[in-house]
Amino acid sequence: MVGATAAAGLSLASPGAILPCFARAGRVAFGPGVSVPGAPRAMDQAELLQLVEKKDISAFESRCIELLSGGNLRLADLHLPLRKLQQTGESQRVVTVAQMALDAAGEGAEPHAALRVARVALEADGRNNDLRQRVCVFYQQAYGAQEGFEAAMEAAGLRSGRPVRNALRILDLCLNTGPADTLMSRTDSHIVEVTEVDRTNGLFTIRKGGRLSTLPLSELAREYEPIAKDDFRVVRELWPDKLAELIANDPVRLVAGILHAHADHMDVDELRNELVPRYLPAADWTKWWNGAKALLKKAPNVVMEGRSPVVLRYSARGQSFEDECWSQFSAMKDAVKQLDVVESYLREKARWKEAPDAALLERFVRTTVSQLESAREKRPHDALAAGLTLRRMAELGLPVADAHGDVALTILKETPDPVRVFQELESDALWSRALELLPQAVPDYADTVVALFSTASSSLLDQLVGMAASAGALDRVSAVIQSAVAEPVRFPDVIYWLWKRPAKGSPIEPPPERELFLAILDALSSLGRSTQHAADAVKNFRNRMKAALALRDYAQARRAVEQLSAGQALTLKTQVSRLDVGDNTTSALNDMLRKHHPQLWHKPKVVIAVWEDENVIWTSDTGMRRKNEERDILVNVTMRDNARRIGEAAALGDLSENSEYKFALEERDLLRARLAQMNREMEIARIIDPRTVPTDHVSVGSTVTLRRTDSGATQRVTFLGPFDTRIEEDVYNYRAPLSQKVMGRAVGDRVVLTLSDVESEFEIAAIEVASQLG
Repeated sequence: MVGATAAAGLSLASPGAILPCFARAGRVAFGPGVSVPGAPRAMDQAELLQLVEKKDISAFESRCIELLSGGNLRLADLHLPLRKLQQTGESQRVVTVAQMALDAAGEGAEPHAALRVARVALEADGRNNDLRQRVCVFYQQAYGAQEGFEAAMEAAGLRSGRPVRNALRILDLCLNTGPADTLMSRTDSHIVEVTEVDRTNGLFTIRKGGRLSTLPLSELAREYEPIAKDDFRVVRELWPDKLAELIANDPVRLVAGILHAHADHMDVDELRNELVPRYLPAADWTKWWNGAKALLKKAPNVVMEGRSPVVLRYSARGQSFEDECWSQFSAMKDAVKQLDVVESYLREKARWKEAPDAALLERFVRTTVSQLESAREKRPHDALAAGLTLRRMAELGLPVADAHGDVALTILKETPDPVRVFQELESDALWSRALELLPQAVPDYADTVVALFSTASSSLLDQLVGMAASAGALDRVSAVIQSAVAEPVRFPDVIYWLWKRPAKGSPIEPPPERELFLAILDALSSLGRSTQHAADAVKNFRNRMKAALALRDYAQARRAVEQLSAGQALTLKTQVSRLDVGDNTTSALNDMLRKHHPQLWHKPKVVIAVWEDENVIWTSDTGMRRKNEERDILVNVTMRDNARRIGEAAALGDLSENSEYKFALEERDLLRARLAQMNREMEIARIIDPRTVPTDHVSVGSTVTLRRTDSGATQRVTFLGPFDTRIEEDVYNYRAPLSQKVMGRAVGDRVVLTLSDVESEFEIAAIEVASQLG
C-alpha cells in the first residue's frame, strides 16, 4: 500500500510489487514494477521535470516528441513529468504527449507503465472516450488475471461512463487493498484496518475502534483512501501503546513514520511539534534529539541536510548514494546511459559540496576499460563507444590514462569503413562526440560526412552541415537534400530536420513551409497505395512525420494550412482521413482546415449535375486501376531514375557549369508537378456505380446510340471519365466539350456534333448503362 501522501497518484502495481516514488536531493528512484531496477532514464526524466518547473511547456513537448521518436524515452519515465505538467493546467498537452508515447510503445508496452501514462492523460481529459477505453484495456492487461477483476471494473463504472476520478479511485482501492492494510477517512482522517476482502462480491470488512463493519466497494472508496501501516498517523490511532516504546527504543523507525505523514520531508522544528509535549516532555527533547540524531546519521533511509533547522528526508532505498549509482552503472550495457550515471553522480556530489568517492570513480573507469578491451578486436563500434566514454570521463576529471583517453581517435583512424562504424553506434550523443574527432582521424572526411548525412538522426544534421561546409562539400549535401524532398520516405530524418528548420545561421535554405508540408502529405498519402517500401520504413516515416507536424503545438503546420489555396485545402481535406497519422494529428489538421478554410464545410445551396461537379472526377474501376498503374510507374521507375541521375550528376562536382545536373533538376520539377497533378486528380476520383446511372437522360456512364438525321446511319458512343478515354473505341471523356453537348439530353433530342471530323446533326435513339461498368 502506498502512503496517504501519495493518494493523489495511487500505485498501479499489485500489492507488494511496487514502491512509491521517493525524492532525495532532486533524485528520483522508482521501485520494481515501475521501471527496470537500477536502470532509470534519470537524465531524460530530470530534464523533462526541469522544463515543466520552468513552465517552458513548448520546449517540454518538443523534447518529449524528439525522445519518443528516437526511442529514447520509456513510458515508466514519462509518468512523473506528465503528472507535473497536468498540475500546471496544460491538460491538452498532457493528452497529446501521452497518446504519442503510447502509440510509440505499441502492443509490447509494459502494462503497468502504460496504465500509469494513460491514466494521467484520462484524468487530464475525462471526456475522451478513446482514452477511457484505452485505460480499460491496460487495466485488463495489468490486472485481468486477479480474482474479482470484472466485479471491480463493473463497480468502478469506468467502462460505463462514471466520472473518471471516482472510477479510478474505486479501482485502485479494490485491486490494491488486502487484509491488514490500513485506510484513512477522507472526511475526518480517522484510521481503520482492513481485516477481510471479498473481491468477487466487492465487499471489505474493516476494524474501527474494536468494531467490525462490512462495506461495499463503492462506499469504501467514497469514505476512505490508502495509508501506509508505518505512517505515524496509523500508529498513533491504531496502536498508541507502541509509541512510548518507539520513542525510547527505536527513534529511527519513529522518525521514518512521522516523515511518511509529512510527505517524506520535514524539518526538525516540525518533528519537535509532533512529539512535544503530547508524547515527549519539553525538558527531555534536547537529550532525546541528540541521541536520535546520532542514530539517524547511520540510517540508510533517512537523510539529514542543512542547518538551522536540519531538514529530514526519507529515501526508500536502503543503500548509499555510491551503492545506488554503481548498481545503476553496472546494470547498464549502453555506454551513453553509463556516462549519464557518472555525470549525474558528479553533479549531485558537487551540489552537496562533497568530494566524489575515488574508489567509485576508479571502478567506473576500470569497468569501461574492460568493455573497451573485450570489444576492440571484433566489435569496433562497441570499442569506439567505450573509447568515447573514456574520453569524456577524462574531461570530467576521472582517473583515465592518456592512452585510454585517446583510444577513440585511434579506432577511427584504423577503421577501414568509418561510415559503418558510425551507423552501428546506438546513440546520438556518441555520434556527436565521434564526429568531433572525424577531421583528425580522416583528413579527407568530406565523403564520410556526405554518406552519413542521409542516415544520421535529425539532431545531428546541423553538426554534419557545419562539417560539410568546412570540407567544401555543401553542394553534395544539398544534392542529398534534393533527393530527400523528391523521395521523403527514404529520408525521414532529413525531412524532419528540414521541417523543424536548420539551426540559425545554417548555410542550408530549407524549402518553404507550404511546399514541404504538401510534400510530406503527398508522401503520407501515397504509403497506403504503394508496396514500394518495407513495412518498417513506412512505420518509421509515419511516426517521424507525426512528430514533425506536432512540433510547437502544430504551429508550423497551422501556418502552412493557412497559406494553402482553396484547391490545395480541398485536396488536404480529402487526404486527411487516409493519412493514418493517428487521431490527434488528424483532428488537429481538420481543426486547422475548419479555421482557415471554412468554405470546405459549407454545403452548396444549388444542386449541380454530376457531369458539372468540378470537385469530382468520375471513372470506371478499370480506369482507376489504369491510373494507379501509371502513377506507380512514375513514382517507382521514372522519378527514381531521375533521382539517381541527380546524384550521379552531383558527384561530378562543379555544379555551376554542370548541364546534366541542371537538366536533371528541371526534369525533376516537371515530374513532381506531374505527380502532384495526378495525386490531386486521384484524390477526387470516384468510381461510377452502374446502379446510379440513369437511362432516361444522358449522364456519366451512359452508352448512347446516335442516329444521323440525314442518312439514318447509327453510331454508339460511351461517356466515361478522363481515365477511361479511348477515342478509337468511341469512349469519350464526359468533361470534353463534345460530351457536354449531349449530357442531360433524352431519347428523341437532336444535337449537332463533330464525329470523325464531320459535323452532322444526330438524334438520340437509345440510352443504356455502359457495358464497361460491369
